[in-house]
Amino acid sequence: MTPGLSEVTGPPVSAGPPVIIYDGDCGFCQWSLVQGRRFLTVMPSAEALQNADLAGYGLTMAQAMAAVQFVAADRTVTAGHEAAASVLMWQPRFGWRLLGSLMTVPPVSWLAALAYRWVAGHRYLLPGHSDACAVPVGP
Repeated sequence: MTPGLSEVTGPPVSAGPPVIIYDGDCGFCQWSLVQGRRFLTVMPSAEALQNADLAGYGLTMAQAMAAVQFVAADRTVTAGHEAAASVLMWQPRFGWRLLGSLMTVPPVSWLAALAYRWVAGHRYLLPGHSDACAVPVGP
């Protein structure tokens, strides 16, 4: 496992293609996926948490609502800024992979976590927002 990435444990699930689990009711989350597809060479499939088999990925509804989730091909799960880092480290281009790796080690990981929390807490102010974006963010 890459240093700095946290792992969410759950029931064993079979390997499969990587997937992003996101809040399908959130316009900003949808907008972010469009931007990822626009700027990144490859993007994993994306499933709205409202339609995903969360238990099949070893996730709870609380985990999925708390932050975006990246489920790797080996079914390792990362969340929040670490999920964003995982998507970047999955890219074929070195620059994106380097940025993703940097996002997982201090002090950059601390800044990435703060930035993710700020964006998640203020997504109702950001491009593509919808009424569903105004959900409270945990501590």
